Amino acid sequence: MIDLRLIHSNILIVDDQQANIDVLTGLLDVKGYTNYTTTKDSRQVFKLFEEFKPDILLLDLKMPQLSGFEVMTQLKVLIPANAFFPILILTADITPESKQKALACGASDFLTKPFDLIEVDLRIKNLLKVRFLHQQLENQNQILEEKVKERIKELEKSNIELKVAKEKTEHLDKQKSELLNQISKEKDQKNQPERKNQVTKSDAQITQNNGTILYVKDSLSNIQSVEQILETERPLIHLITNMYGKNAVQFAIDYKPDLILVDIHLADIHGSEVVIMLQEEPRTAEIPIIILGENAMTLQIELLIKTGVKDYVIKPIDVVKFLKVVDEILGKRSKEKEQLHNK
Repeated sequence: MIDLRLIHSNILIVDDQQANIDVLTGLLDVKGYTNYTTTKDSRQVFKLFEEFKPDILLLDLKMPQLSGFEVMTQLKVLIPANAFFPILILTADITPESKQKALACGASDFLTKPFDLIEVDLRIKNLLKVRFLHQQLENQNQILEEKVKERIKELEKSNIELKVAKEKTEHLDKQKSELLNQISKEKDQKNQPERKNQVTKSDAQITQNNGTILYVKDSLSNIQSVEQILETERPLIHLITNMYGKNAVQFAIDYKPDLILVDIHLADIHGSEVVIMLQEEPRTAEIPIIILGENAMTLQIELLIKTGVKDYVIKPIDVVKFLKVVDEILGKRSKEKEQLHNK
């Protein structure tokens, strides 16, 4: 059975004697090889190597322009380090010194002149088979490398999800307890006349300050805390949540919130990057932003404020201060919308 890969191989013959070329091409024709090219000028090898892209080189050693040794030495620059490119030497010089020098230059096998055509055919077939096996192995290695890269990406994604899930499990009970304590304190403060006006607005004022808030945080427990605060204290405010910082801009465009809460610590990108993305997008640049995070250095807070962030709320959230900031911003946004409507 004919191996189509072999007969369609690109074969380059370099010999300064036309008689030798005729013998070799005649053999290739008989054996069914379809793609071969020849040259008597060894200086043309490099151009042909780039254009013809041979699978094997049949090379004479003694030639007037460049010897076979010089050709092999210069070809090393064009042959990839891990590739197997067979070079079959055509020579009448069978001295050990010539063979050793040819092998050192990159030769794969030798043929002595005058040619034994049966041996020539077998040597060419064997070298081409080895080349195709090397190429097959290289392709399999490339496929394996791609699969490894894909698997690494999947594992990295799983690690992020596991990190988020672990945080939810560890902090849910703690956050709920802190939230209940805060709500309890808030209710006690409402019952004190001197605090009532400071903390709670009239029903009319709260009604005016309804609106939509987008909260960007990857922790379900934190999201539930903010949800409970708003549901209990400001039920007319609509809360939209998003657990990935990279999606914040699109969420803001889609839902057009009146205020955006961004947690400084997110699983995919840092909260400060989310702020920059929102401010660089013309459709979200004017939306007020509040940063939520643990105790931060004063300098860090100042830098965030300078970028256009309206405020920095430290966690665990002080319900009184948090509602005051929210009311002020939403109140201002409500007045701005009313002014635009009346124009």
